Order: sequence, then C-alpha cells, then structure tokens
Amino acid sequence: MEYKIKNISLSEKGKLKIDWAESRMPVLMNLRKKYENDKPLKRIKIAGCLHVTKETAVLVRAFKAAGAEMKWCGCNPLSTQDDVAAALVEYDKIPVFAWRANHDKYYWCIEEVLKIEPNITLDDGGDLVFTLHEKYPDLIKNVIGGTEETTTGVVRLRAMEKDGKLKYPIRARANGVNVIFDATASRRRWRRAARDLIEKFLEAYIRCPLEVCGERDPKGIYRKAAEGEAAHVPGTQEEYEEPLDADVELDCLKDSPEASAEKIIEAMRRYDFI
Repeated sequence: MEYKIKNISLSEKGKLKIDWAESRMPVLMNLRKKYENDKPLKRIKIAGCLHVTKETAVLVRAFKAAGAEMKWCGCNPLSTQDDVAAALVEYDKIPVFAWRANHDKYYWCIEEVLKIEPNITLDDGGDLVFTLHEKYPDLIKNVIGGTEETTTGVVRLRAMEKDGKLKYPIRARANGVNVIFDATASRRRWRRAARDLIEKFLEAYIRCPLEVCGERDPKGIYRKAAEGEAAHVPGTQEEYEEPLDADVELDCLKDSPEASAEKIIEAMRRYDFI
C-alpha cells in the first residue's frame, strides 16, 4: 500500500485521539454500525481531500466499514494531525497522503489520491475537483458525484458551472442540506447541530434562503415553517405553504442522537433530498 505521511511511529497516539473522537460522535457511530454488515458502499471508490483530523478520521473509518475503498489527503497543509494520519495508515490500512506543512507537495498529494480513479469525491475548498477537471478529465466518466465542504469551494464550483466546465453533480454542504457526520461532540452540540441540519433542510425545501440581512432566522421563519404556518421571507413577495412536518423539528431535540438521525434521514428521503 502506497502512502506518504510524516512518521508511522506516531500511530498509537493517533489511535487514542480517534478513539476519543468516536466516543463523542454517537450519530456517526450509529450509522457505521447500521451499515457495516450490508456494506452499501462496496466497490465504491472515494477520493477525499478534507482536514486530516481525529474527527475526519471517524468519518473515514465509517466509510471503510460501509465497504468503500478510499484514498485521503489534507485540504490545508497546516491542519493535518500527523499522528492521526499515521493511525489511519497503520491500523485501518487507508492510503493517506498528508503531513503538516506539506506546502511544496500539496498538489502532488491530491494527484496521488486521484489515482484511485474515484466514483465519489469529497472536497473542502475545491482543489480536488479542480485538479480532477484540469489534469485528469479522462477520470470524470467514472464519477457519480461529490460533495463540497466550504463556501469558498462552492464559489469556485459555481464559477466552473457557469462556464460549463463542471462535469458532474456536487452537493454543496456549505450551501444546502447539511450532512450529519459532524453533528456531535456532546448532547448539547448534537441538539444544536440537529437544529442547524433541519434549518438547512427547510431552507432548501421552501426554496428560499432563511439567512437574510445577516440574521440567522429573521422573524422566526423556519420555526413558523416547522409549525405549519406560511413562511414569508423579508425582501420577497412570495409565501411558501407546504411546510416540513412539525414533528421532525420538534421531536428531534428530545430524542437520542441515534433516533434523531434516523428521523431526519427519513424526512430527507421522503422529500427526495437523499
């Protein structure tokens, strides 16, 4: 197995960090347990360019448990945790191309990851997707779709789409329905993340931005929508009926993280978001 990290001897320390993160990410761990037997991602190849941290490592492990084959690199030369990278290589046998301050080799690492000939891309900032389109267009035929993590990346992707250069669909995490993977360091953080997730879902569902004039929820728009009232967004002349079922928003804050995850995923499937 090919990989490039700082020092494999750091793996034990990295494993302790990942184990700690797993103990505080019950939603993702529940999803991992749910899919590790059926392995719905079997034969799916994933190229990832995200921060190489203990939290992301939990996501990477979950993908592998679900059957995916993957290669991973860092999206920021200064965010990589070298011990976590070593643990993913040593204990999980995942090819990682990342080490802290790899400025000179940053794009080399991305190109090494793309050698997997991905079916799915997970990107943070757009560098992976941009490199794929610019240097390896012949690989695009294999790609089903991808995700983008940040607003910066979304801006780049929109520019590519406008120019007719974006060749496969990408779900923008920073500008649409929030993925559930990072929703947890504690129950309090889970509750907040669950609310954020539903807000994003409602934002997409009523086809109008909820964040207007710098206010997070101006005039209680998303709560009105959740409670069954017409939502009027300041600055527009349109009313949006057909709100999301109220029980999805209200009960998810009372349920366990596992039950909440199932409820939100069920609602998203009902409205064809996933």
